[in-house]
Amino acid sequence: MNIFLKIFIIFKNEGLKSLLERSISFFIRNTFLDSHFNKEVESKKLIEQLTSMKIYKTNLSLTRIGPKNDSGYLLPENLDDIDYCISPGVGDAFEFEINLKKKWNIQSLLIDGTLKKSLEDKIRNLNEFKFINKNLSNKDTKNQISFSTILKSFENKKLMLQMDIEGSEYNILNNISESHLKRFNYIVIEFHDFDQIKKNLLNKKIFGIIDKINKYFTLIHIHPNNCCDVFKVSSINIPNVFEATYVNNSLINFKKLEKLNFPHPEDSPNLSYKKEILLDNFFYNGKSN
Repeated sequence: MNIFLKIFIIFKNEGLKSLLERSISFFIRNTFLDSHFNKEVESKKLIEQLTSMKIYKTNLSLTRIGPKNDSGYLLPENLDDIDYCISPGVGDAFEFEINLKKKWNIQSLLIDGTLKKSLEDKIRNLNEFKFINKNLSNKDTKNQISFSTILKSFENKKLMLQMDIEGSEYNILNNISESHLKRFNYIVIEFHDFDQIKKNLLNKKIFGIIDKINKYFTLIHIHPNNCCDVFKVSSINIPNVFEATYVNNSLINFKKLEKLNFPHPEDSPNLSYKKEILLDNFFYNGKSN
């Protein structure tokens, strides 16, 4: 694609701020500036940062929602306090949202502008969900929709968020306002390409996002996706792709770091034909450092 056309599309779909951020990052990573501004992050600092991803024991018990393998997630057993699930990134799987409707009568809003017409028709014919044929973004355009616009339609609703948007989560979460973020009672996010934390530029962005989430939420579960490998920080094995479940602090009676039993009995490999990746006990052994 012509570089000027690509710049125009990013500007049109994501706005000037996103264009500048992406342009500066691309320029640094692909020029001599990379060695000066995008250095490898020291392992000691990474380990300190990763303590912000410790899994807490709370008063909430977890259950699996959705299929046994990919697109199934662990969430608290009682979701009676939820009216709607906001689900950007549909792909061809929506059994998770069907289960929410059957068990708790939770409605879902599916958001995805990348689907084939046949799949769009299938979703609409099911008559189970609301569906927006756009991609989640930081700006409203013909093909994009922002959290700000979405949440205006749910001002008096209790919400949860299930997000699997193949790496775009960092741009979305980096720009979401804290007032919008804390609207959700529960958040399930699949984080992609997490090994980007090893380089300075994206390290700051990713852990900035995690710190923002931690202001209002508690991490209660991580499940490595066995689609991809792990990478090492010192002696710690870290999954490159993983699902994380967060609960709003307002819903927790207590939380503490202590030794937990992992994997959870209802954890299951995303890809049934590959060996499960076990989460390193660094994340759940109850020690803060």
